[in-house]
Amino acid sequence: LEGLRKLLSILGVWEEERENLGLLKNLIEELIDVREELRARRDFELADKIRSRLRELGIVLEDTQKGVRWRIK
Repeated sequence: LEGLRKLLSILGVWEEERENLGLLKNLIEELIDVREELRARRDFELADKIRSRLRELGIVLEDTQKGVRWRIK
């Protein structure tokens, strides 16, 4: 696995994938922030739509006492 990572890094593919993952993480966290703001305003319908759409995309949100956690299904 490490050899494959080195080869992908030399080809520039590994870094690009890591950048894309970072971008994806930032986008998900922004959507979570928007959802939290909607919930604070008691707009549960739109907040639920965001949660449902993320679930369709394979991203599971877990509301906890410490905040929202997310994971990829």
